[in-house]
Amino acid sequence: MISKKHLPWLDMVRTVAMILVVFSHSCDYIIKEIPGYHPFWYSIVTCLITVAVPTYFLISGYLIALRGGEGVRQFKNILISFIIWSVIYFLLHIIIYQVSPANPSFLLNSITGVKHLYFLFALLQIHLLLNFIYSALTKQNIYGVLTIYASITLLIYTISDISSWTSFIESEWIIKEFEGVFCKFGLSWAGFYFLGVFFAFRPTVLNNFSKGAPRLALFSIITFLIYVVEFRLNGNAEGAMTRKYFLLGGLAYQFFGALFLLSFFQTKKEEKRNIYNWLAQEGKYTFGIYLVHPAIIIFLIIIILPIKIINTYTALPLAALLFFGSWVISSVLTRCYGPFITGKFFLKQTVAFTKKMPS
Repeated sequence: MISKKHLPWLDMVRTVAMILVVFSHSCDYIIKEIPGYHPFWYSIVTCLITVAVPTYFLISGYLIALRGGEGVRQFKNILISFIIWSVIYFLLHIIIYQVSPANPSFLLNSITGVKHLYFLFALLQIHLLLNFIYSALTKQNIYGVLTIYASITLLIYTISDISSWTSFIESEWIIKEFEGVFCKFGLSWAGFYFLGVFFAFRPTVLNNFSKGAPRLALFSIITFLIYVVEFRLNGNAEGAMTRKYFLLGGLAYQFFGALFLLSFFQTKKEEKRNIYNWLAQEGKYTFGIYLVHPAIIIFLIIIILPIKIINTYTALPLAALLFFGSWVISSVLTRCYGPFITGKFFLKQTVAFTKKMPS
């Protein structure tokens, strides 16, 4: 018997992660208008937000496992949304940035997830993978499965980190393009995804982590500081920020940061304060906000650029303004025209299904 059980604390996590994503994209669009300038605050923001994508993969694995591994249905839902919005952003780039539709690199990038849509492309792969192996998963072998996929993620981060510092592989592509390509591979994020699957099979482990939220916060802060240092040194070594996610310092922060977010908000599931209520309510619209907010940012940037007020002093305030504007507009559009934006393909992850897990 399948029963519905609301998980508002997951909506809180999703909203916080989406806030980080939208603010990151707002900063990216502002900063790239100041060529060659990478202020320290931008390093802080860039490193801070990298916890968001791993958190979403963790949540996705957790929910899909709770639903009994319904990978095929989720695959179809995500695939249709991915295709529709890939076409939209493909056309936006042609119209606004005057990119040639015949450009092979642009075509390949559009097919595999232009801009933020790489997340959906990677999620498609990993949902399909889980669908093939779910029936074989048990509470006993889930430890081994998690170990395998966590090792793959660790290996990819390690190769990325080493190749960004050394020339043991004489390849401009490896040094400059590694992260942009491998972020689109589901296996790069498999460790986080299957950690979520693991928590679904072993809920007591997640409950135990929740009791240690303060310690996880401390580990998150320590690893974050290490990450920022490595990120700055890596950028200085290469003359450009060639890595964002795939640094070993980043992996440690992303692991502890994602665990902290889940653990902290699980302890707040009974809270009635306005801030927690808002986070839980807004979580229902994060998929729509995720899809539409880059388009809103692009249009806002078009308005800002002619004014010529972007410089080293105004960059951060403008990024904050761009964030609030894009979030509010995206949220309102999703609330009012949700069916039009996401259609029947909207992933209603505010409701998880409890189902007897394989023994």
